Order: sequence, then C-alpha cells, then structure tokens
Amino acid sequence: MWLRGWQAIADYTQRSKRTLARWRKRYGLPVCNLPDGTVGTSSDLLDGWLLERAYYQEEMRKTMHSTSNISKAAHCNDLQRMEYGQATEAGV
Repeated sequence: MWLRGWQAIADYTQRSKRTLARWRKRYGLPVCNLPDGTVGTSSDLLDGWLLERAYYQEEMRKTMHSTSNISKAAHCNDLQRMEYGQATEAGV
C-alpha cells in the first residue's frame, strides 16, 4: 500500500508527524519527496524499517543492560578492594 503525505504515514504508524520528521532526519525513515511537495512511502518498506529499528533497539537494550551489570560488578569489586585495602592499612 502506498502512503502519501505525513498524515497518512502518521496514521499508519500511530506516531505524530513531528516524530516521523525527526526519525527521517536522525534515523533515515524511508520516505521520498514527491514532485508536488509532499512525501510518500510504501507500507512494506516502512514495516521493514520499523522491524529493523525495533530489533536494533532491543539489541542495544540487551547490550546496555549487560554492560551496566558488568560495570556495577566491577565497581563493587573496586569498592571492596578499597575497603579491604583501607582496613589492612589501618591494621584491622
């Protein structure tokens, strides 16, 4: 299905026109400039882009979550070492 104009694309994706314009600028939302000054895209192309973006975001969430856990663990280990080091220096 062909979607013509920001409003049609917004209705299809259930997002605001402003969000779509931002996605186009930042993330490369696949829309074409049409000769009459409007934009358009196919629903298949848009669906594929949205699925790819959702997959990418999920992978980033997993990466960030695992990285933050590693960082927390490393931070805790550093604190324990500092506490142990301070305790031995104090002669405890």
